[in-house]
Amino acid sequence: MGKNRNPGHVRALNRGLLLHEDGEYRYRFMFKGKLFTGNTHLREEKDAREWVKDLRDHVRLLMRGRISMPPEPNPELASAPKKMTLGALIDLWELTKTPICAKSHVQPTVNSLRTHFAELLKFPVMEMTVTEVNAAVGTYLSTKGWNCGRGGAPAPRNHTARGARALLKRLRDVMSFGLKMKVLTDLPFELEYPKPEEVQRHTLTFDLMAKFLGIVDRARNPHLGMAVRLMLWLGLREEEALNMSWEGVRWDQNQCFPDVTKMSDGQGAAMPLDLKEFLESHPDRKASGLMLPSRLRSDGKGADPYRPGFTSGIIEFGFCKVVWDGLADLDKRRLLAKIDLHPDSNLRLLVRMMLLLGLTESGARAIRWKKVNMEDKVIHTESPGGEVTLEPIPGWLYEVLDKVPVEQRKGRIVSAAMGRHKGNGLFKYGEATRLLVMEWKGLNLPRLTPHRLRASFATIHALEIKTEIAVVSKMMRHADISTTMRYVNVNRKAVQDAQNNWPSIHE
Repeated sequence: MGKNRNPGHVRALNRGLLLHEDGEYRYRFMFKGKLFTGNTHLREEKDAREWVKDLRDHVRLLMRGRISMPPEPNPELASAPKKMTLGALIDLWELTKTPICAKSHVQPTVNSLRTHFAELLKFPVMEMTVTEVNAAVGTYLSTKGWNCGRGGAPAPRNHTARGARALLKRLRDVMSFGLKMKVLTDLPFELEYPKPEEVQRHTLTFDLMAKFLGIVDRARNPHLGMAVRLMLWLGLREEEALNMSWEGVRWDQNQCFPDVTKMSDGQGAAMPLDLKEFLESHPDRKASGLMLPSRLRSDGKGADPYRPGFTSGIIEFGFCKVVWDGLADLDKRRLLAKIDLHPDSNLRLLVRMMLLLGLTESGARAIRWKKVNMEDKVIHTESPGGEVTLEPIPGWLYEVLDKVPVEQRKGRIVSAAMGRHKGNGLFKYGEATRLLVMEWKGLNLPRLTPHRLRASFATIHALEIKTEIAVVSKMMRHADISTTMRYVNVNRKAVQDAQNNWPSIHE
């Protein structure tokens, strides 16, 4: 008689599970010639199968050398889930996710929870209630954070309901992981997500387009004007515009074919006549190659394309300037008062010149005292193309220039030492733009980012030019028309204009 492989106290099941007489499921499976056995400590077949499936996944990663943790959860933690603190759970989540997930996914979750929920880290997860979590959220909303921003310039920032919502979603991900790993027996409470406040997203209107492009064209880098036009007139994302090549232009068809798109469908983008004329007359027009050569290529060291964020500074400043002209005097005074708190007098003067004269940072730095006529209150400015214009000196700028002693009115208005390097108390190039944008954001004034140029393209077509939304969706290469609607900025002015067009019942 052969050996009984299935004793009476054990009932065999498929997928490597055995039901013991004590009611708990044992597991047994082979992976790459190695036998894995043990007790799941679970009494439900469905839960045991999920547990073994997770265990197989961990064993697979372990055998491939992608993780160094044991293939099973810590038995001590599994047998005593009430002792698991939130800090220990976060540590376990980080240990598991780091080898198999991108750093950009792991670190923001870990750092934000450890920073903003510090009072909960030593709290047992199974004893945690909504009261403790809501108290931590209240502390988060009542404090301020710091946003390094572009270039590392620190800026104070209020914590918002939208940020609290993102923080709670990260907490949910970590706790769901603990439930899946069987270190938690159950989710101890339901998270209550605060309702996020409405964020007003701004777009460039058609009536401000010419002035905005004029400011962009004054920039020191001549390629910025082309990059901004490709995004604004074709509705391209920044990365798509930066990878455009001259081979992709079909002059006879009035179309451009981006080399890299989010949806690689090979569709062309129809060019408006203004863009075609701009490209045809561009001094860097070639038969082949990238439209926007890289910084490395200009130095003769390589040919990598520009990276995203290349256009951020000029877009933010250009929009600040066109919005500045329409601000109320109270908002203008508030902004100048905040800028005047900066300790460096040269930087304060530079930002005033940029705002009041509509000059880019490089253009404002280049102005010399000999171009200024204090008696007639006029100033000569020069564009990168060599065009000289005579502009009146605004009163808020004149009162600052007038305080400079006569014997010091020589050379550049703003010290030429600014912009050479960041050292010995000197500011590097771009510091004035960062200061302006930081204070502008602090007053909640309208802003524009590179991706909002794509939204400006959709909004101008849908609301100002009255293009059919289906056509706009086609031009933006969206698979679903609902995606296009998220780009259309239906602001208060658009709603009021629609109401003004309502026909009178007395007509």
